[in-house]
Amino acid sequence: YGVAMLLIGVVLAREIYICERFDAAKACSLIATNDIQAVTLVPLMLQRMLKVNPAALSSLGCIISGSALLPPTVAQATIEQLGEKLFNLYGTSEAGFCIIGTPAIISRKSASIGKPILGVQARIVNDSGTVLGKNEIGQLWIRSSWTSNQQSWIPTGDLAYRDGEDDIFLCGRVDDMIVSGGENVYPVEVENILAQHPEIEAVAVIGIADAEFGQRLKAVAIRKAGATLDPTALQEWLKPRVARYQMPAIIDFRDDLPYTSLDKVDKKALRA
Repeated sequence: YGVAMLLIGVVLAREIYICERFDAAKACSLIATNDIQAVTLVPLMLQRMLKVNPAALSSLGCIISGSALLPPTVAQATIEQLGEKLFNLYGTSEAGFCIIGTPAIISRKSASIGKPILGVQARIVNDSGTVLGKNEIGQLWIRSSWTSNQQSWIPTGDLAYRDGEDDIFLCGRVDDMIVSGGENVYPVEVENILAQHPEIEAVAVIGIADAEFGQRLKAVAIRKAGATLDPTALQEWLKPRVARYQMPAIIDFRDDLPYTSLDKVDKKALRA
């Protein structure tokens, strides 16, 4: 993702600013001082810059988020504070850039990753490869005109669905889905709801073994500074917003979440 964006900047003959490491305050200062027009980042970087100094980002006309799932709360905050400048870019190592959520789409559907870009086809299939209908969750497959085998469909490993307007929504990785009491449960749906709580800074939801239901959900959350939220209060807040089988069996508050070197939440570390 980073190398691709670097090459695009070179092809366009644009002035490029590169930082060895990300620091939210320094990034905001760099953008404001140099009147930078476009920035490529992962959602966590955007979230931190909005928290530090959103006014410093006023020169930006294009914010491209990629490489990790864009939380709807971050998308909404970006639009509210900076306007319709945010693009949500989805791609895989095998298929390259595939799908893009434009500012017009994100402003209406903050959880959507948008539509396939020119030259890309997307389909959502079940385990046997049968194409599913609208609003049915299945595996996202991609075929594009610039892969080595243009006739082959490439499984992305992600779960997704299309709405009535053919906009695509991710439901997490195939191996993230759990079956609880016979119901398919997608942790990302619960994450998106929990992230809307005014006292939650960040949250991750994983599956854990359960003797009665087979699997249940566990939520690991970080409170905002000064928040006094406890697990019981959060469960009460969550009850009218999710189905019973989506309710986390455990809510664990921590000081931080583990992240990979690419600034994605490290769910393998949480499961371990």
